[in-house]
Amino acid sequence: MNNSTRREGRARTSGSVLMAALTVLFVAALMVGALMHMTSSGLRRARRWHNYDQCLLSAQTALEQTKHDIQCTFKDYFESRVEQAGAVSWFDLLGWFDQPETFPANFIGPSGHRYDTMQNASVLGATATVVIVQAVEEGLGNYLSRDLILQAQARMPGGVVRTVEERVRFGIRMTPIFDYSYFMNNFGYFWGPDVRSHGDIRANGDLSVDNRSTINGDVYAAPNAEIGAPGDVIISGGSWGQYDMSQYGTLAPSAARPMNPANADTNNPIGWDMGYNVETESYAHHDALEMPYLGTLSTYESYAQRYNGTIKQRASSGGPWQTLVTNVYSGAGPDNTANTPDDGSVVLIGTADRPIQVEGPVVVRGDVVIKGVVTGQGCIYAGRNIHVVGDVTYANPPSWPKPDNNPAQTAADNANRDLVGYAAKGNIILGNYTTSTWRDRVASLIRPTFTKPYQVDGSDAALGYDSDGNPANGYQFNGDYTANDGGLKKGSGSTTVSRKFYESSLADTYINSIASQYVERLDGVFYNNHAIAGTVGNSSTGFKFNGSMVARDDGIRYRVRVEMSWDIRLGSRSPEMLDLFFYFPQVLARPWTQAWREAP
Repeated sequence: MNNSTRREGRARTSGSVLMAALTVLFVAALMVGALMHMTSSGLRRARRWHNYDQCLLSAQTALEQTKHDIQCTFKDYFESRVEQAGAVSWFDLLGWFDQPETFPANFIGPSGHRYDTMQNASVLGATATVVIVQAVEEGLGNYLSRDLILQAQARMPGGVVRTVEERVRFGIRMTPIFDYSYFMNNFGYFWGPDVRSHGDIRANGDLSVDNRSTINGDVYAAPNAEIGAPGDVIISGGSWGQYDMSQYGTLAPSAARPMNPANADTNNPIGWDMGYNVETESYAHHDALEMPYLGTLSTYESYAQRYNGTIKQRASSGGPWQTLVTNVYSGAGPDNTANTPDDGSVVLIGTADRPIQVEGPVVVRGDVVIKGVVTGQGCIYAGRNIHVVGDVTYANPPSWPKPDNNPAQTAADNANRDLVGYAAKGNIILGNYTTSTWRDRVASLIRPTFTKPYQVDGSDAALGYDSDGNPANGYQFNGDYTANDGGLKKGSGSTTVSRKFYESSLADTYINSIASQYVERLDGVFYNNHAIAGTVGNSSTGFKFNGSMVARDDGIRYRVRVEMSWDIRLGSRSPEMLDLFFYFPQVLARPWTQAWREAP
């Protein structure tokens, strides 16, 4: 009896163990099944999230590609119209964005220069379609533009759909070459005893400075294969001089750009985005900055007519203003005789009580001869040379306190003060070029080997800048500004004589009668297609320049001190930049996103 009980107990124990084992196996199987289900579900969710993210990436990629393609197509149109017509204004060129007339649309641009957006295209594993929802005209400040609202939709397998929308600004803006006190599209030279720049300097080529110069700003040099320049910043003597903030506040002239921060109040560090902050750098082998040519004059004539530009001068001290030029000047010239070499040229001589007033863009088809006091906000475009035969100064110049406890008020005050540009398709010549002293000091700087050959705009061939006279092989100037340009100037009496590139079309005797040997001060923005050259500074006060100087060749010879102060109102990144987008050369701007959202 006892043995039977033991066997029965052992059987019951074995059954319990088996049941427990089966239960464990069952639970384990359930857990494995649940885990496999969770893993499978997680993989499916991960796949869906991956597709969801990938779909967004595909939609945005399609949008970026569309922005790039629109910019390229518009650029091709822009360049072809400028080359073929020349007379087309920036305003007319922006008409490319006016086709089609109704939106939404799947294309933009006129026939022959049309861009078709992608439709059901494969983009990173998705199918993408882009439409142009709307085109909006913009003409804000220094940015002449059109806004396009673009919408891209991408679809992935499994029904995943995502749509993104951007408002993108395309257009034209004032070139940033005026961000510098001194910018040469060639070799640049900024050295010598007591040579100062209160602003950045730059060259599309090598830039040479030395330890005797003071540069309160950055220094840029860029490679230029055309002249064989690697883009070196060449510093003689180790480094240039520079002011600290205390010295800048004390020694920099009132016309020099303000400080950043504007004052010493660390609790209220108000500043100027492009102000002087002592953190200056040297940038060798930097990207070249495009220097656009002044093309066919009719482009600028369209500006002058659209904005009704004028040059005026008082008839007498305190008297009424008399209009000298309305929009475009193409008259008989200073000799008042038609069909003579000075046709289309003007002489402008301002005084403190009878300043030359420039308002808006004005075109003079010949030479401009100028000196004296100038006022207004505008630009004079010359079809050939601008001859500065004496000081050119503002009647109402800007002033920037250092330090400044009220920058906003200072900016408001300076916004209405004088700012005048001088843009020449030929050269800007300083001083009395008719004298042997001028020629002895300057001629060697404006001919090879100091200057180099370079490609020119085709519209300058009529001025003699295609040296071999053969348009079939392009347009190149050999760099010799002392050579005859193929034109004529007035001689003695009614005679005419050959004219050199640096000379005006007026008689030497007349230029000699009104010109100073040296220019001691210039206020303004000076830009040309070729050279700026001449004699500046007297033996005691030197030469002061306030504004921005931009050219291809530098042939300036100075006597003693040179002090250049950049006008911050020209700054492409400065809120103080004035609304003068049509006064100076324009360039295509990069597309700029104004707004982005994911559409439902």
